[in-house]
Amino acid sequence: MRRSGFLLYALSISALLAGLPEAFAFQIAVSPMRFEVPLGNKPVRRSMKVINQGKTPLEVGISVGHWDLDNNNKVRNIAPTSQSLDQWLVVSPLKLKIPAGKTRTLRFAIRPFTRPRTGEHRAMIYLDQGGPVRKGANGVSFRFRIGVPVYANVGKPVRHGSIKWIKAKPSQIGFNIENSGKYNVRFWGNYAIWKRERFPGSSAASRALAAASLSKKFRKPKTALDGGALPSTPVLPGYRRTIPIKPKPGLKPGSYKILMQGKLGDAPLNKTYAFTVD
Repeated sequence: MRRSGFLLYALSISALLAGLPEAFAFQIAVSPMRFEVPLGNKPVRRSMKVINQGKTPLEVGISVGHWDLDNNNKVRNIAPTSQSLDQWLVVSPLKLKIPAGKTRTLRFAIRPFTRPRTGEHRAMIYLDQGGPVRKGANGVSFRFRIGVPVYANVGKPVRHGSIKWIKAKPSQIGFNIENSGKYNVRFWGNYAIWKRERFPGSSAASRALAAASLSKKFRKPKTALDGGALPSTPVLPGYRRTIPIKPKPGLKPGSYKILMQGKLGDAPLNKTYAFTVD
């Protein structure tokens, strides 16, 4: 089954870029796009690559913060605590100068000053534009900000998530998910949407979506209206959030069925939901 590895990175960028023209967004890249690391008694060390894909030099300032997601699944800064990962995370260097077309390495270490509780500890490494203010094609000045999430897990992650309800409107289908565990949960896998009268039945739809997921390039089943990768936006421990799927094109009033294959947290997912758009 296809995994959409770039998706969370794209979500992080869209949540954190403030007024950044789309053309410029692709001039800077970060790899890997997120970190999930085990945390024990010894320091943890990792590194990432920051790539300037543009034609002009970049200056990047580095900072660290504690965060969660608001009701719209947008990243927000929150006050640190004695158990938040930002308090234990040391980044080097704090400034990067990256010539056009070049790559620089950013390193960080996690050194807890107190005994970490079992569960997930989070930080965001922010990359902020330094140097001259840039202007977009419309003449508006802007600076970029990119966030790379870091999850440090104490204990073996067990991910418990459940779908509480589903609501649909023409622009999106919302899945309300409750995370009852100590580690983030997210969808993994693919989906397809049919008009109810064209739904081929659970077995045939499941086979068609599985075949599409195994292909090198995902193609929605022939009779389906839409399909693709499930959104990988995380639902954080102790939270309940609505995760949207946005069909293209939008949905007209009527009755539909959506098949989801993959996982929600640790639980296998191969389920069909019926819904109506008023």
